[in-house]
Amino acid sequence: MKIIRIVIKTTVFFMLCNGIYAITQPNFATLSIYNHIIPGRERLPYGENPQLSYNISSNNLPTLFESHIISRPKAADEFRVLLIGDSSTWGWFLTADETLAAQINANDYHTSDGRRIVAY
Repeated sequence: MKIIRIVIKTTVFFMLCNGIYAITQPNFATLSIYNHIIPGRERLPYGENPQLSYNISSNNLPTLFESHIISRPKAADEFRVLLIGDSSTWGWFLTADETLAAQINANDYHTSDGRRIVAY
């Protein structure tokens, strides 16, 4: 008899959790510890060889961008420039301070109205 009560309670709890999930439909792509608990990534995660790479490659763009530093709130004096390209843009085998974005940011460029140009 005790087992039947446990099975019934477990089934009801499972159905309740599924019902709450079905109603709310949370977007897990926007849940990230990056930019909240730990600093955001300066590059999108990419692993050429997933068996040997420490990065988990994802084809889900919202998830990738949520972990990137561009997802941080924009400062009022910031003009954002998004760099899109191949390995020459992202700095294949370069350290983070040697990438094109880091070089642009190191030069401390400003727009004509005084906003800082920040490259991502």
